[in-house]
Amino acid sequence: MNDTPDSEAPRLVSRRTVAKTAAWAAPAIALAAASPAHATSDGTDPAGYIEFNESSYEFTPGGNRIVSGTIVATNGVPVPADIRLGFDFKIGGAGGFGAVIPVPVVSEGNRFEIALKGASAPGMEDILRVSSLNYPEYTPGETRLTVAGDVAPTGRPRLVFDQPYFDTDVPNEPILLTGTIELPPGMPFPADMTEPGMVAMFSGIEGWDFGQPVVYPDTRTFAVTVQYTKSSPARIGEFMVGYRNPDDGPNWDVAHTYTINAKLPN
Repeated sequence: MNDTPDSEAPRLVSRRTVAKTAAWAAPAIALAAASPAHATSDGTDPAGYIEFNESSYEFTPGGNRIVSGTIVATNGVPVPADIRLGFDFKIGGAGGFGAVIPVPVVSEGNRFEIALKGASAPGMEDILRVSSLNYPEYTPGETRLTVAGDVAPTGRPRLVFDQPYFDTDVPNEPILLTGTIELPPGMPFPADMTEPGMVAMFSGIEGWDFGQPVVYPDTRTFAVTVQYTKSSPARIGEFMVGYRNPDDGPNWDVAHTYTINAKLPN
């Protein structure tokens, strides 16, 4: 059980990873003393239970917030005056949440508060559990912690040709090549991608002409025309289309296509 905040800041875990690696059941927030959720393993009612005031708490990235709740005694038994509480996180230090004060503060006999610090990355989640350190017959309470904000997209955007290779039998005949623009989930379409020169064709093959690629943002596709201008057999080689993204933008994978078996009359 973590009674003190983590001193290190391990890598954060994404929301999807939290869902895939959950070691506990989904949070079961106590609602009433007679609820089956508060029954012990032998079917009898426990001495009491712990519940949070809210089923979930949203933090700003790296911001502090008070999480609070109530200690509820059952069967007419008062909450022990010396009850002590502790807490832990399902993900722990890797979840990015930490404590400002190392232990929950109990007041008015049955109320508690915990000062927490939110994870630094938007979209992070964890589950906080509070339990009694000296009265284990009190059922622990759980609540979900989240960090507000859009989740940063993961993965690399890329350009992909529909034709991995092509050939031609006629000199000076235009050949239309097409491709798709693949963006990671959550990444917006670059506003400058339709500007001339932002998406460009590259090739070092002698004798081939190619035009300026045209971008279609509605369908996230592109097209470019190439043609061989010589009467001698075309040289086999590689063509590439790339996005000239700003220096602070993500790295893009370049689209590749190849000429093969080009047969032209001498």
